[in-house]
Amino acid sequence: MTVYLDSSFVVALYVSEGKSALAAETFRRFAEGACVSALTDIEVAAALQKHASPNRQGGYRLYRQDRESGLYTTLSMDEAVFEEARTIAESHAGAYFLRSLDILQLAIARRHGTSRIATFDDRMAAAAVALGLEVLSPRS
Repeated sequence: MTVYLDSSFVVALYVSEGKSALAAETFRRFAEGACVSALTDIEVAAALQKHASPNRQGGYRLYRQDRESGLYTTLSMDEAVFEEARTIAESHAGAYFLRSLDILQLAIARRHGTSRIATFDDRMAAAAVALGLEVLSPRS
């Protein structure tokens, strides 16, 4: 089972926050099929580096180590992803108040045939369901 991990979910795995235990519990169920992209890397770097706390910096180092070790499958971003993103923007951005980066993450998952997405972002989760994706969004 492959699951695309949204950056909100990934950040919760690497920084102790309210949703971290739920993220870790959910991740254990599908770790072998966990997928991310270069976009995930950028969003996680921004989220974990913008606050200079040692906890966040250490979390980012651990994330990079896990990426380099092959823990996650990397999904590519090609022209087809951007075409899919444009289609999603035209059909769903207004109804779900999606940000461009959320649209790109959904497009990556769909373009690669990933049927599941893990996210803590309610708008992204609602749009994902509308797009036919199963959402793994553990709630506290």
